[in-house]
Amino acid sequence: MMYRSRFSVVLFGVLVLGPFGTAVAQGPQGPGGATPLPLAIDLKKVPVGSWSEYRIADGQNTMVVRMALVSRTGQLAYLETEIKGGPVAALGRTTMRMAVPLEDAAEVKPKEQVIQLGDNPPMILPAEMSGGKSQSFRKLDPKKRVGVDNVTVPGGAFPKADHYQDKGAAGETIDFWISKSVLPFGLIKVSSTGAPGGKAVTMELTGKGADAKPVITKTPQPFDAASIMKQAQPAMGASKGPHGAAGPHGAGDSHGPGGPHGAGGPPPRAIPSPQQGMPGTLPGAPSAPPAKDTKK
Repeated sequence: MMYRSRFSVVLFGVLVLGPFGTAVAQGPQGPGGATPLPLAIDLKKVPVGSWSEYRIADGQNTMVVRMALVSRTGQLAYLETEIKGGPVAALGRTTMRMAVPLEDAAEVKPKEQVIQLGDNPPMILPAEMSGGKSQSFRKLDPKKRVGVDNVTVPGGAFPKADHYQDKGAAGETIDFWISKSVLPFGLIKVSSTGAPGGKAVTMELTGKGADAKPVITKTPQPFDAASIMKQAQPAMGASKGPHGAAGPHGAGDSHGPGGPHGAGGPPPRAIPSPQQGMPGTLPGAPSAPPAKDTKK
C-alpha cells in the first residue's frame, strides 16, 4: 500500500510537474512547484522535428526523457515529452504534449497539456489540476550567467558552453549549461542540488536529432481520473515490496486478497490520491492490461 501511495505522488509529478518535477517529487518533501526549464532558443526559429534526449537521475532512479518540437501553428508551439524508465517504467511510455505560447515573455506556461499512458487514448489535463504548478519554460536571464565551461556528456562534447545558475521553487540551486546547437531548447546539462530534504538531480544530454514525429495522434478525450488511475494499475502493482511481490502475508498485501482476513475479511481501504479530484485506489482493484512500448 505504501508503494501505491508513493506511485500516486510520482504519477502526479508526471501529470503536472513534467519530467524534472517528477524526479524532484520523489523526495521526502513531496511535489512542490515545478522547476522551470531554461529556454535558450526562440521556438519560432526551431525547425519542426527537432528533438533532444536526456537521462535524468537522482541517485536512486533513472529516467530517459525525449523532448521534441512536433508542430507549430499560429502562435503555439507543440512540444512532446516522452518519459521511460524510473518509477513509471511499467507504463511502457508516458507522453506529454504541451501547447506553448510563442510570446515574448520571461516565462511561459502551456495553454494546454495532454497526457497519454502507453497506447491508451490521450486525455486533456484540466488547468485546475495543476494548481499553478505545471511545467514552465523560462528565457535566459543574462544576469544568471556565471561563466563558460567545457562540458562533456553522453550526447557529446561542448566547448565553451554557457553556464547559468538559478534558484528553484523549493530553494534548490540549479546549474545549467547551454549550447544553441542543441535543439529545441539549447539544454546540455541541468544539475539541481540543495532542495530541503531532497536529492541531487542531474539531467544530461544523451542524443539529438531532427526527425521527430508526433506520438500523440488521436483526438484527446476529456480528463477521466478513474480511467487514468486504472491505466496506471499495472505499474502500481509491478514493484516488489520489502517482502517480495507477495508481501509478508501471501498474495496481495496485508489487507488485500490473500491477507490475514482472507477473501471474506474486511474490505480494503482506498489509498487517498495526492491531488484533489483524483480518486483513491483500491489495493484489490482489477488491472488494465500492460501497455505496449512502441518506438517511433
